[in-house]
Amino acid sequence: MSSSQVDTSTRSLSVLLAEDSIFHQRLALKLLLNQGHCVTLATNGNEVLQFLKDQRFDVVLMDIEMPELDGLATTQIIRETEVSGCERLPIVAVTSNDNRDECIEAGMDAFLSKPLNSHVLERTLRRVIRDSVA
Repeated sequence: MSSSQVDTSTRSLSVLLAEDSIFHQRLALKLLLNQGHCVTLATNGNEVLQFLKDQRFDVVLMDIEMPELDGLATTQIIRETEVSGCERLPIVAVTSNDNRDECIEAGMDAFLSKPLNSHVLERTLRRVIRDSVA
């Protein structure tokens, strides 16, 4: 099976979860772990950037409002580094605000509303991973 034919419905993903709220961290961790994914937690955009220097992830779930460096600015930095030849990393916005357009303009691939729903999360992850290997 080639990389473009990977079955993303059953594959365990390496997920970088960027979230500063303890409540939303716990919920997202529970949902992701129950779906069989490996999760690394970052609490702000600077931590996200540091993790991305040292590790490879399949997808980032990016909170929009975080201390130090928010999700929009972090996404823009990631997209700028990708211009120099890096593979595009799928980034999913996770927010309680209705700012879908702003997230997509910043370079995010999808948008999830808080609180996360297991089925919507699973569908969104499958779609962004499928689209990234197509």
